[in-house]
Amino acid sequence: MQNVAGSKRRPLMIGVSLIVAATLAIALTAFTALSSAHAAPSYVRSGDGTQKNVTVWLTWYGYNDNSGETENQHGSADIAYPKSDGYPTLHNHATEGKGTYTDPVTFAAPNKDLKTTFPIGSIIYVPLVKKYFIMEDQCGDDDPEGCQHGTNHVDLWMGPASASNATKLDDCEGNATPDTTVKVVINPSSSLSVDTTTMFKNNTCTIKLYN
Repeated sequence: MQNVAGSKRRPLMIGVSLIVAATLAIALTAFTALSSAHAAPSYVRSGDGTQKNVTVWLTWYGYNDNSGETENQHGSADIAYPKSDGYPTLHNHATEGKGTYTDPVTFAAPNKDLKTTFPIGSIIYVPLVKKYFIMEDQCGDDDPEGCQHGTNHVDLWMGPASASNATKLDDCEGNATPDTTVKVVINPSSSLSVDTTTMFKNNTCTIKLYN
């Protein structure tokens, strides 16, 4: 009789084991997905891949003065290297992220710097504003002070992906542009000090500058 009773309990034990195994599998899947969601992005490396300071000319741009398909067309959040086109970037349009390592702001660089200092999808850290930026756009400004005439030029995005008051945005960009070259960090570590203050929002210039 005991053998018969034991054989009746075995299917129940197997069923419980399967439920436990399934529960563990679901928990492991959820943990893996959560870990992936919080994992730091893998950015393209610049130069030899080491963290170093680079001297640059630094300017700013926003929706109002961003060119679209041609340099004569302005008023756009389009970027030259959107993620949707297969580039190793994060955004599909110019974005003012928080400026953290995992939520960097868009920046543009001239073509001549792509294969050296600022390859597509690389990030920099800008001590001037204590924010990280990701290279997602092409800087084609050809005026006498434009990025096509300098070496290691970064054009940093500020503001929303929509039109702002032209005077206020232009003033904010101009006041945040240094008169001389500054240092930025290529291949920065993820632990540098960050100020997540919004730079330009609701037609208000709130950018913080650090010497």
